[in-house]
Amino acid sequence: SEDTFLRIFRLMDPKQFECAFRTWAGGILPAPQSPEQPAAQQRFALLTRPMGQPDHSRRYRI
Repeated sequence: SEDTFLRIFRLMDPKQFECAFRTWAGGILPAPQSPEQPAAQQRFALLTRPMGQPDHSRRYRI
């Protein structure tokens, strides 16, 4: 239930959880090939791409 999750999350140290989550996620997800763009830059790039060019960037968005 929601109450159970809230009790568990209140007991956890946020920094330790972040470290453990990043370690876990890094073990199952591939490392990015290039630095990620901030979301605002991605949106601007979508709006300013030349007409007629295919938009392949949506393939990898979550």
